[in-house]
Amino acid sequence: LLAEGWEERRLILSSTYRDATTNQYCLTAGQFIDNGKRLLLIDIDAAGF
Repeated sequence: LLAEGWEERRLILSSTYRDATTNQYCLTAGQFIDNGKRLLLIDIDAAGF
């Protein structure tokens, strides 16, 4: 859990997968924002993991 002031937010990470377009190893991080109304997804290059 990440703490931001008194609000706690859960960061969710996917397992490592191979991207179908680029053939690179990736993982995806996700976090609900805006009081749970929106989902922020970030693709991360996992070659160094």
